Amino acid sequence: QGSRAEMVSSRTNSQPRSDASQRTLGALRKKVDTSAHPQHSGGSVKPLSSGPRLLSYATHGGFGHQYTSLLRALFIAANTNRTLLVPPMMTHADSLKIDGTKGCSSTSRLREYSVKERLLLRSNWAITKTCETHGDSFFQLFDMSQYSVRPRGCGVLGQRSPFRAPCFRVHDTLTIAPLAADGHWAQCDTARPCAQLLGNVSAGKQRPARRAGLLFSPSESRGNTHCLGPINDYFVRHMLSVACAHYPLALELRQRGLPLNRTAAHILKHLMPDATRSSSMCIYTRLPDEAEMGEHLIKGINASTLLLQRMNLSSVSTIARGEHIKSIELVSNCEPLHECQHRLHHHFGKHVVVHPRRHLAPSKLGMTDANAQIAYDLYRCARCKFVHVATPSDFTVDFFGAIQKLHARMHRPALSSVG
Repeated sequence: QGSRAEMVSSRTNSQPRSDASQRTLGALRKKVDTSAHPQHSGGSVKPLSSGPRLLSYATHGGFGHQYTSLLRALFIAANTNRTLLVPPMMTHADSLKIDGTKGCSSTSRLREYSVKERLLLRSNWAITKTCETHGDSFFQLFDMSQYSVRPRGCGVLGQRSPFRAPCFRVHDTLTIAPLAADGHWAQCDTARPCAQLLGNVSAGKQRPARRAGLLFSPSESRGNTHCLGPINDYFVRHMLSVACAHYPLALELRQRGLPLNRTAAHILKHLMPDATRSSSMCIYTRLPDEAEMGEHLIKGINASTLLLQRMNLSSVSTIARGEHIKSIELVSNCEPLHECQHRLHHHFGKHVVVHPRRHLAPSKLGMTDANAQIAYDLYRCARCKFVHVATPSDFTVDFFGAIQKLHARMHRPALSSVG
């Protein structure tokens, strides 16, 4: 992927810091110097100041979180006349993990920016480390040809390289923070009104500089790259569904996401076994991670047993037994997969689709094993006529949201023309 070698070269201006937390940020800045791919063999670098207006953001989490952030960033870039720097697609194991801190417990917005800036720098570091050995791209899976985008690049280690990462400083968090009765910020994850949000990004307005208590600074961002912090729904709630719901593009991205590119769609379609779309159902559930399974294992409940317990407690069990359902797809982290499928087959008396060619997805798509399996499961569930979850909590999983979007795109006509 030669295009991943797109590079940007302007170090974001930063002020000297004195406290311990800011010294930590300085150490991270020294570790990550660039956004160039490590396999780049040289060539000229176009400074940001002479290029187009760019937009970048902090990425973290699994595929669902990364995809949600990408859709939101595409919407912002399209409505602010900026070109989006699309980060690499990280695996769940390699991507940045967060501790849940949002930076709201303070009388000053500066703590929120400090927390999210630290996350941005750790995100740069995670991308850099991953791309030393491997790296996938959202361009391998999705068609973004209607948007103004370019690869963000991976980054390389070293303090003397002339190539710099696009962002070391969060210019805007996209949030508002109403004061509580005690004078502290009650929350800092509510999206600003959409017109204000887009206006600030378009103008390049930045965070408060140094004085505590300022809600927003009218100063312009330096260079041409406007840098956002984390922008998934955990950090910026209901941006497309509430704050910007009246925009046609927000509706399109929220309900239908991005189309697969032709190459990926062709590969995935021909890797799948035959299935009767008109009578197939996909069941999605996310079981506790291995570290969270302790209580269940103590009680002698393995993953496949827990899966069936979830099915029996939900309406999906009745639906799956219906005469119009001929085959079932299981998309889950239930392991070992063959045992989970076997138990499901006997439980429902239905054919559970087996995927003997699933292991070929990485080589066919040219992606790492983990992300190729994600792409495979995304497509195989979305192609079914019916998509259900085993428990209500599964509705909140971002990966199921990605399945729903692709399912809508594959089975329903366009909602409206994108404006």
